[in-house]
Amino acid sequence: MYRTLLVAPYIFLLFVGLTIPSDGQHGFLSIKGLSFIVSLLTFGAFFLRPNYKEDWLQGCSAFLAGIGCLLLWFLIGLYQGETPLSSQLDQFKLFLVTLYFPFATYILLEGHFITIQTIFKTAFYAVFAYAFTKITLVSLHLLGIIDLWSLLEILEIRFMKMVIIEGLDRVQTSADITPPFLLFFALRADLLGISFSRTFKTLFAVLIFLSTFLSFSRVLLAVYAASLILATLTLSPRAIRNTTAASLLVLFLAYLGIGPTNVHRIIERRFLSQDTFISDEIRGRQIDALWNDFLSHPFLGKGLGAHTPEYIRDAEFPHSYEVQWLAFLLQFGIIGSLLIGLPLFALAQSLLQTPTRFRLATLASYLMFLLAGLTNPFLISLASGILYTLFYLPSRISLPRPSPLSHQIP
Repeated sequence: MYRTLLVAPYIFLLFVGLTIPSDGQHGFLSIKGLSFIVSLLTFGAFFLRPNYKEDWLQGCSAFLAGIGCLLLWFLIGLYQGETPLSSQLDQFKLFLVTLYFPFATYILLEGHFITIQTIFKTAFYAVFAYAFTKITLVSLHLLGIIDLWSLLEILEIRFMKMVIIEGLDRVQTSADITPPFLLFFALRADLLGISFSRTFKTLFAVLIFLSTFLSFSRVLLAVYAASLILATLTLSPRAIRNTTAASLLVLFLAYLGIGPTNVHRIIERRFLSQDTFISDEIRGRQIDALWNDFLSHPFLGKGLGAHTPEYIRDAEFPHSYEVQWLAFLLQFGIIGSLLIGLPLFALAQSLLQTPTRFRLATLASYLMFLLAGLTNPFLISLASGILYTLFYLPSRISLPRPSPLSHQIP
């Protein structure tokens, strides 16, 4: 009974973390916020029991150390006196939910309350459900049955909009970050101890591609392509040749089906248009402003949730920047940034302890996620905490020898 009370809120938190887009408020009075509170309370009750294992204290100590660091830089921000309290609290909440999910996963795995396969399956079905829902809503919008933009505004979901081609607009939410990363794991689910049919993998890859294409993000499209490549590189040499040939054929047929003119327009729109130029210029201005302000507070930074008055991207959330690593450098300084890097380095090191092609491919995907923080605010959120967890889990799996049938991916 207690196992269910502990695991059920965690599974629900995992599912909503990958399917419910952010409204931008980061409050606790939302589905994700309430599911986080319920899960946190169940774990709090768990540690009130007198018979919990002492080796779980390692996970608790790491979690509390992270909270302690956040509180220290919260105090630094108060001392500096330049950061609104609302910004400090908002950033604290984002770091808290990011740290919580890996911690909760560690406790559940150490206590044998849940399996790695259950975690991955829930994540796969969650992103599948999100992609299917998104594509369905876009289709209904194109058919004139619903007004997607009005629906998103009613639901208070933050989204990015941009013309892809005439008659088709970009729609990207915060929930679009994880699907292309999950594609790699889904295609090699057999190495995670999960048996998926070729039909499901093909449908999964198609849905994630359509959803990612509609997000029209250069980073996420690159991640999708990289996930296909990384999954292919974990196959046998013969399967690599066959999969590469099949992929190139599908790509060529898609090029012909969409039409060379449309493909060229889409590429020009995403990479060479005035909107793209303006977007990159804005990032450049953020970099200059954040770096200049950082030089005035190089060691400890300006404190949690700090921003630079030289450039404010969002008046409601002045600490929110696309170049998130530089934003962290401004807030935490060199010392705090090094502390942030410790668990990130430990995760990478865990994948290198007994390196295999699958774990090295997982490491490459993980590094892509970290690098995305140079141009996108992907690094802290509930979904980010889930991704950090999923990147770590392959290091805990005794990888089986793949069977001949598992050497093929769609």
